[in-house]
Amino acid sequence: MPALLAVSPVAYGTLALAAGLFLVALFWAVRPGGVSLLALLTPRERALRTARRKLLDGDWQGAFNITGQLRNPAKPDPAFERRLLSFEGDCLYRGAERSLQLGRYAEALELMRGAGDRLGLPEVEFDKRIVGLLLAEIRRRITSDPAGHEVARLCNEAIRVAGNLPEASFWLALHHLHKNEEPQAREALHDALADPQVPDPALYLGVICRRAGQPAEALRWLGRAMGNAPDCLVVQWQFAAAALDAGSDPTGAVKTLEKVTAADGLPKYEKTSNLIWSDLGPRSWLAALVRRTPVPCPIGLDRVRESLAEARRILAAGLDKCERSADAAAMYYQSFSAGDESLAVRKGLGLNLARAGLYDDALPHLAAAHALESPPTPLTTGYLALATARARAANPIDRANHVREAFGLLTAVQVRDDPEWSKLARELAGEAKDAGVELPTAQKLELAKAFASIEARDPVAIDAYNQLAATDVEIPLEVAFVYIRAATEQDIRGQHDLALFDRAFKDRDAFRKSFQRKKWDADAVERAYLERSVEARPGRYPDAPGPLYAALAERHLLEEHRRLTSQGITARAEAALQLAATLGPTRALTLDRLAERADLAGDRAECLRI
Repeated sequence: MPALLAVSPVAYGTLALAAGLFLVALFWAVRPGGVSLLALLTPRERALRTARRKLLDGDWQGAFNITGQLRNPAKPDPAFERRLLSFEGDCLYRGAERSLQLGRYAEALELMRGAGDRLGLPEVEFDKRIVGLLLAEIRRRITSDPAGHEVARLCNEAIRVAGNLPEASFWLALHHLHKNEEPQAREALHDALADPQVPDPALYLGVICRRAGQPAEALRWLGRAMGNAPDCLVVQWQFAAAALDAGSDPTGAVKTLEKVTAADGLPKYEKTSNLIWSDLGPRSWLAALVRRTPVPCPIGLDRVRESLAEARRILAAGLDKCERSADAAAMYYQSFSAGDESLAVRKGLGLNLARAGLYDDALPHLAAAHALESPPTPLTTGYLALATARARAANPIDRANHVREAFGLLTAVQVRDDPEWSKLARELAGEAKDAGVELPTAQKLELAKAFASIEARDPVAIDAYNQLAATDVEIPLEVAFVYIRAATEQDIRGQHDLALFDRAFKDRDAFRKSFQRKKWDADAVERAYLERSVEARPGRYPDAPGPLYAALAERHLLEEHRRLTSQGITARAEAALQLAATLGPTRALTLDRLAERADLAGDRAECLRI
């Protein structure tokens, strides 16, 4: 070979050319990563390698910016374009990961979607990942800093990303409740109701409505929570409380509350309060989270001692509604013995002890409730008065003093249209009568007004009306109206009967309008007035209705006589005429009618006499 080269210099050139062609072919044929070695030497490939180094160094934005300069629309290269898109996808994905680390979830989602477009991956997978990460962070923060600003930001971000995310709305509602922002919490809870299988938002919304005095709305949402979590004691307790508030099935509500307050109910969670949510069911967000870490309840449902005390108070109130006074008193006493000296307990205990006839036991509790109320309610005042009057007395003088004190309490407040109040007043009036206590005029007036406001017509009320008529105070029209109706219907004649009739007819127009409005028989009452008046004052019409009343009443009686005569009801017709004659024996119209009747009967002598 050396000899050949020495003989022919041309051989040097041929050999060099062959070697060059071989190298070119080698650079073209060898393609690491699908790219020829020859192409790797081009400026575009060198720029792409620079971009890769930047990406490895963590500068995904710098790498991505380089790729934007490598496209040449004038000379498209499909293979290079595919490599470029793949690399851009890697850059964007790396950027998304970095944004996630910094908590910029919306930015991460946009970057991931861009990466997905370039890498051919579905957007839904990225959305799920972002939402999952957001929810994980929200759950972490709701347990550690529920009132913190980040909770609201993350929840709103998650809702924006997902479009509609009930769980995020629920945690957002809890955040608002921790900050005492009830309107915003309600709005978020309504959004969370979009998942009908989860009991959590319905439970919280129902409790908020119940505490806001909206029993119908509370019952609606708590009923939904009961449907999803029927075994949860908190749900049972709140549903039963709402049912009592709404007046719906008190017997069933009491039965539920008895179960909730029993030894195997709420009391079993006193040392493990976080487990109180464990029976919310498999779909509950709250139950799932508390299995891993405690979750503070912004409305205190997980404060077992306080919740148990409230449940007992509600149960006692339910027993009261079911008219189980002894059981209600026992439940209130259980709460009181446990250290609950709240107004509700002292009042409930006192009321039910009094209703059970245990007045001495009731007295200190009613006195305490009366002092705590501002102002004292009529119910507490009424039962305190009754317990005072019926408390044990050492002698008749003490008893009379008790009754006077009781009436001082009772008549210090004005209560109208209240049957229970009037019942208490009736019982106290009986106590006053038995003790021989004469009430002051002001107390007699208040007592009569209270009875008249419910149109009481029993013997105690009738006696109260008559006692008032015995005083020099002007009798209220409403008292007189109720009395004269009762006197007519029951044929009652009280000691001051006519004074009460006179008072009512002193304003005859008001009497007629009142009776017409209430659909009472005014004619029968007016007839009774005339009959009773003539018995006491024969020969004249009543003076109380005014000077024109005699003519008015006479004409009415004579018209009644003529109408009944034409109908053949002779006995009643004759009674009307005789009443007119007794009331006005010298009145011309009455004498004319008497003469006419005698003439029709053929008794000319009587006709001439008249």
